[in-house]
Amino acid sequence: MMNVIRINSTSPEESAVMTTAEILKKGGIIVYPTDTVYGIGCMIETPSVERIFQIKKKPRSPLSVAFSDVESAEKFVYMSGQQRAFIEEHQNEPYTFILKAKDNVPERVASGTLGIRIPDCLFVRKITKLAGPIITTSANTHRGPPPSDFAEIEKGILASADLAIDGGRCKFGRPSRIIDLTTNEVLRE
Repeated sequence: MMNVIRINSTSPEESAVMTTAEILKKGGIIVYPTDTVYGIGCMIETPSVERIFQIKKKPRSPLSVAFSDVESAEKFVYMSGQQRAFIEEHQNEPYTFILKAKDNVPERVASGTLGIRIPDCLFVRKITKLAGPIITTSANTHRGPPPSDFAEIEKGILASADLAIDGGRCKFGRPSRIIDLTTNEVLRE
């Protein structure tokens, strides 16, 4: 049976953060609240990445990664001074930034570029600081509506996760805006 932890995502209990980080480090998959919509994720270098594609019934395509801060993201993407300044200015907004991926990013996660998020969600920032960067993709099946509240998550998605975190309704309640900083194009409003 899947384990559910209820939290206040703006002031999460340390025990919830620790439990989540432990499950991630063991290769587990979590369903979790972000500032935008609920995500499903795992550590980027685990075989669980393949399970996420299966759970979502999604064709293989690049995935975004959540980081605790800009410095952590710089270990995985190339970032000019101008790009870094832009990200720092907008990091508390619901954005995904596309940048050129470094060689240490697994191919199953990125194909030359990587979408990075620094969610304005204390829970996500704490677990990524403790466990490391994690996959962040909406917790829905391919082409299904992204859930902005725990109650909206499909039962099949929840049943496939090793841990689900119920943080209530997400702050923004809609997917992030995607900006490709390699071309300066807005890919999703």
